[in-house]
Amino acid sequence: MPCSDGRDRDGGCYENPETVKRLDTATRLLCFLCKKLDGQGEEPIDNQVFIENRDLFKWWQNHKKEDGKMQEEEKKQAALQKLTPEEIKLLKIKI
Repeated sequence: MPCSDGRDRDGGCYENPETVKRLDTATRLLCFLCKKLDGQGEEPIDNQVFIENRDLFKWWQNHKKEDGKMQEEEKKQAALQKLTPEEIKLLKIKI
């Protein structure tokens, strides 16, 4: 799943598709760098940056939580697509 900051689009805050594209690109790049800083990449970079920049650290912690939630939702939707309407009804799943 590519990283993006799609949370604000639900409220219709973004009207310019080019702005959305640029924000998604910046978010993906920042996510890539933070993964490296956090040691989640192939070769971790010194995480002194997180110590010196608390705003970046807070953003990264929140981003990881949001990413986890989106990944869980994607897994749930993929699993639901495998069920028949009868199975969904028997399991009393609300879609």
